[in-house]
Amino acid sequence: MDKIACTIGCKSNQTNLPKMLSSMIRVYNGFSASQLKYDWNFTAQTDVLDVCIIDLDDEQHQHYLDTAQQYQGIITVGKTSYSNKKYKYHLTKPIHNSELLHILKQLELDELRHFAKQKTVAKMPATPTTELPEQTASPQHALHYQLINWPDLSQIPSDLLPNTSRVCALLAAKAQSFHHIVEFLNIPHEELSRIIHALDTYAFAMYPSVQSIEMTTTLPATPQATTSSFLGKIWGRLKNTH
Repeated sequence: MDKIACTIGCKSNQTNLPKMLSSMIRVYNGFSASQLKYDWNFTAQTDVLDVCIIDLDDEQHQHYLDTAQQYQGIITVGKTSYSNKKYKYHLTKPIHNSELLHILKQLELDELRHFAKQKTVAKMPATPTTELPEQTASPQHALHYQLINWPDLSQIPSDLLPNTSRVCALLAAKAQSFHHIVEFLNIPHEELSRIIHALDTYAFAMYPSVQSIEMTTTLPATPQATTSSFLGKIWGRLKNTH
């Protein structure tokens, strides 16, 4: 099914914030499990936006709000909570794992429910047969990793950024063991070790990105998915994302 194209961007004097939001939007947009109805495209051209994210920590934020009538939707973001009847969508820094995704879904249902664009995205080709990695019983006391808050992706070394986004998307859905991440995403052990270290290093102060969980129970083997399996298609999209 074709999706309606929707542009989103950020007005901020902090160069890192737009880069981070761009990475998050790209992950959500390419991850079918996010169940977004629109094709969200992040752009730096703020004069062509459908939805604008306004940084309240920017000294010019009031000017941005005063000229926001041109946009279909507004999201505010800042270090503190923000209450305004006119702008009900707000992100608190650092941004929690699913907070932005939840707002995008709400925008699709509310402000953008009558939104229509002539421009649509071409249909995606059928997902080829994808088999979930057959996860044998995990050893007892194996550490599993769960994403809590998105790290500052703009600070992640460029050579790690593509796979870091994939790891974050996987760990946002469910806690996974080191071995399972390596096998499922086909990432070398050394690179995954660097990624996990980077998630800790570039987490926002007082807001850890990843939580380590010691699983003491064994996990049953995961059944293989067939071509028609919806779950298989979801995992296939994630596994093939670059």
